[in-house]
Amino acid sequence: MCIPLGNSLHQTLSYNLVPESSDLNRGDSALWEHEPASLPITTPKQPISGYANLYTWPSRMICLESESPGNVVFMRFVAGYGFDTTSNITDPMQPYKTNKEKGRLPVQFREDRGTWRDFDSLIPDSSELAPLTIQNALRLAGKVFSLMPDSVLVLGLRYTPPNANVDFWRMERFVLPEVLATDRFSREDIRQLLDIAEETQKSLWQACSAYARDIISHGNRDPDKKDISKAVKQMTANSLYWSMIESRFHETLRSYTLEADPDDIRCQWLKYVHDALREAWDQHVAAVSTNDAWTLRSLMKSEGLVRRKMKELKDEIQKYEPREVGA
Repeated sequence: MCIPLGNSLHQTLSYNLVPESSDLNRGDSALWEHEPASLPITTPKQPISGYANLYTWPSRMICLESESPGNVVFMRFVAGYGFDTTSNITDPMQPYKTNKEKGRLPVQFREDRGTWRDFDSLIPDSSELAPLTIQNALRLAGKVFSLMPDSVLVLGLRYTPPNANVDFWRMERFVLPEVLATDRFSREDIRQLLDIAEETQKSLWQACSAYARDIISHGNRDPDKKDISKAVKQMTANSLYWSMIESRFHETLRSYTLEADPDDIRCQWLKYVHDALREAWDQHVAAVSTNDAWTLRSLMKSEGLVRRKMKELKDEIQKYEPREVGA
């Protein structure tokens, strides 16, 4: 769920109560307008009738048993209704993406992936894949910066009905760039920055995989890919890289002011990514370095992948940095 936050409760409600068309509103109703559900639930999945129905969706139910009025002797939680995917109603708080084979799909949380890595999906453009709540907030603000939401709250959980257990829960808050009040900013700008970070991390992962493969095999066999993957996941290089880049990403969002030059922001982002890659690899080297000849040889072989990527980043950085006269 993506919830734009205003300076007051009134602003926040106005941003998030997306107008509903008359056709959609005709069969819509909130939870308290229905008869209470009885257990056990015979149909675990229900179709969505509209925004009011969706905003008050009973994803959890509480069963209260009492001996007398007001005297509850037993309480238990159960899973509520799941969504019937045959509904064509768009969740106004949900960002979407386009899949070549399956078409329009919701952007979902992943346990192994920070939400910020899909931040571009929150930015409105002509595709209208961004959450309708954010689109509505910008429409109400009318490009008046003081009326724009300061930030957006992204939260949700994952569970598999009829199981009531929550697999994981997440809540994150992001600053919305000032430049969203203008027409010179697009989700493509952010997507390009995120793609740079993703491609750089692939080089780090490949270097760690090459190192793990040499250490496991000692040159005598071709180890199983699962063993290599497990070994890489135990290394701290990749998690360190992402943690450094995440903090820099929030700084980058704040730098998208009305006066900012996009080329300057991109150049600084390239430097952030370059430095994070170098530091993550250096710490990996420091953690595993020994006097063992095989370990040193494996590090030297795998380090070439990192150095090559660092050179690519440096070359692109130089394209944006001002040159001295006569240089």
